[in-house]
Amino acid sequence: MTAGAWRRRWRRSLPAVAILAVLGPLAAMPVMPATAQTAEPLPLTVTITRLSPTAPQPGDLVTVAGQITNPTSVEYDQLGVGLRIDPSPLLSRAALLDVVSANDHLPTGIGTITTIPALPPGATVPYELTLPADALHLTQAGVYRLSVEATIPDDEATDDGRVDTFLPWLPPSASVPPVQVAWVWPLLSTPHLQADNTFTNDTLTTEIGTRGRLGALLDVANQAAVQSGSVPTQRVPVKKGQLRTDPPPEAVAIRPVPVTPVIDPETVQELELMQDAATPYQVTVPSGGTSAGTGQVAATAYLAALRQLMGHTSSIAVPYADPDLEALSSADASSLITQARSTGLEATLPGVVAGLVWPPNGVLSETALDQLTTSGLVLSSTAAPLTATPAYTPTAVTTVDRTGGTVPAVVVDDGLSHLVTKQTRAADRVLLTQRFAAETAAIAVEGLATTLATRALVIAPGRRWSPTNTAVRALLAETGRLPWLTPVTVPQVLQQDQPDPAVTRAPLQAPSTTSESGLPLGVARQIAAANTELAGFRSILCPVIKSATGAAPVTTTTAAVVGAPSSLPTSSTATSVNCNRDDQVLMLQRSLYRTASSAFAKPASGGEALLSSTLTTLRAAEGKVSIVTKGQVNLLGNRARLPITIANDLTVPVKVQLVLVSRSPGLTTTSKAQTLVILAGTKPQLDVTVNTVKAGAGTLLVDAQLLTPEGKAFGPPTRLTVRVSAYGAVIVWITVVVCSLLGLAVVVRLYRRIRNARRASPPDEAAPAEPA
Repeated sequence: MTAGAWRRRWRRSLPAVAILAVLGPLAAMPVMPATAQTAEPLPLTVTITRLSPTAPQPGDLVTVAGQITNPTSVEYDQLGVGLRIDPSPLLSRAALLDVVSANDHLPTGIGTITTIPALPPGATVPYELTLPADALHLTQAGVYRLSVEATIPDDEATDDGRVDTFLPWLPPSASVPPVQVAWVWPLLSTPHLQADNTFTNDTLTTEIGTRGRLGALLDVANQAAVQSGSVPTQRVPVKKGQLRTDPPPEAVAIRPVPVTPVIDPETVQELELMQDAATPYQVTVPSGGTSAGTGQVAATAYLAALRQLMGHTSSIAVPYADPDLEALSSADASSLITQARSTGLEATLPGVVAGLVWPPNGVLSETALDQLTTSGLVLSSTAAPLTATPAYTPTAVTTVDRTGGTVPAVVVDDGLSHLVTKQTRAADRVLLTQRFAAETAAIAVEGLATTLATRALVIAPGRRWSPTNTAVRALLAETGRLPWLTPVTVPQVLQQDQPDPAVTRAPLQAPSTTSESGLPLGVARQIAAANTELAGFRSILCPVIKSATGAAPVTTTTAAVVGAPSSLPTSSTATSVNCNRDDQVLMLQRSLYRTASSAFAKPASGGEALLSSTLTTLRAAEGKVSIVTKGQVNLLGNRARLPITIANDLTVPVKVQLVLVSRSPGLTTTSKAQTLVILAGTKPQLDVTVNTVKAGAGTLLVDAQLLTPEGKAFGPPTRLTVRVSAYGAVIVWITVVVCSLLGLAVVVRLYRRIRNARRASPPDEAAPAEPA
């Protein structure tokens, strides 16, 4: 060791000497139990920026390159940089995970040491180490621990800088059975549409841009879907004049990686609205009102790229707006899930496999499953946990019991999923790539001890994750470059015949309120109630009406049609307005689906505000069909017809029932509801017969209520005040008798006057006598 090296070692030892001087008097004190301690950071920082090939084969030249940084205040001279390896291979995933954080000094040095003459304080210098793969003397298939160490040449037992990684070694001669790998690729966003199809904001334009989250995900997937060629190899150089005798390394083909995109029909609808140049989409502005959106070009490009990706693979379509299945099931709103799955908006994109379900967080209870029609499930490991841990990584293929049979399912590998989505620095991405290759290689080596012909792994990032600051582009590419991996899609994994009979899983586990976030049950129940209210509004729209001209009827009905000035409308008039009831409530229905989106699981994320605005819009539409008779109505006679006016301010006819409910014992109404068809834009008046037994004048109360055709209340009741200004029944009979007697007296008197007049007239004496 040089003098400078001795000085540096002494300076590094000063803190330890000081500590010993302080702790010396305490040496005689009782020794406390030892606890785990964290390794002291080394003074130099070593990074790996290139390790090629990721998985060497016999005949390859292995290259490890990177940088060494000196953050200390002392200068290093004649620093040696070399490779060390653990000759004992890791033959299982569990063994690899046990040493991921180990920092022990690896026993064997390999290759030659590269000397860095000087490393001043704060300086960074590159290094590059090369050696033939055959010089590694790897005799068994497995994963080997490898480290790059920076040491002072005459003190190799102590590291001044070090970085650890893994080197998978699976030569073709090992005959390791390949492992299938399927990537679930979520292209999901947060709903931006409101009940009137205006956008709450224009952030989707940024998301689908080249630097946005969805734009980057789509670009990475499209790049992996078309990759091809072979893994570059670099043979060991020979000296000039010598003949090469070593065989070339076997070429490893680069295969395309067809991810399984997960799309939301609601996002597809938003993109189609955005790309419509004829009708520019509108975005709500903070100051009030709306303005034209700016994402028309971006939406057109994104949809084209999405169709390109989906043309190479198979896809999963979530129900419209990706609702929280578990929350809606708990709120007895399974019909809303069924409706959301039947929008059909995904039909404009190719490759969608019907019936596949990937529930939010990958968790689904048996109760929720029984309410779904599904041909396959994608579940997390917490939803279908292992009952016993096998000695190897189990295949993703399993089955789930449900009422009436079983459903094929795949279980996501949570460990690999967390690894590929891990936020990392650019300097550490090579290490993360080597970790991914090593872990999958260890899983493949486990297959030598199993009887399964094929095993599969499923990787699924978070539902709305961002690839920013991750190594996912490299890891996805490596899936098609590593010879022990076979890229497949989720539907291809589900088509496998049987799961591993040696692996058992527990029944479906219900989501835990502490571990998985979801819509609050109270909000889900409000959505279910709003859906029921919307169904009632839909039921009164566009009734069947029979034509009055004898022409082909629009449809037939037994209800009275009111509001027409002279006659019923002809069939041509009735069909001049779009009277499809689904079209009238479609925007409201889809807006209600959006309120149940799993994207709104967090409080104050926009779901409750959207639900409030949707209900406001719905009730404004319901208010256009109402009883407009208000205040006091005068009733003449104990049996009279009470006038009721109903307004239909909608653009389509409606069919309702009208019923009066008396709140006073002196007033009776017919209990049978009247069924009415009210034409659009009319305010007809109906006369409803009422009876009263109240004598004299008075005030009675009655409620007028509209009902749906099914007899459910539609809107609030209208309170009417009936002013009785006639006599009661007894007074009426007395009046009739008195009037009859008076009339009879008048007749008798007239008769007597006529008779008396005749008697008082004398005979005419001047009149000639009649002849005999």
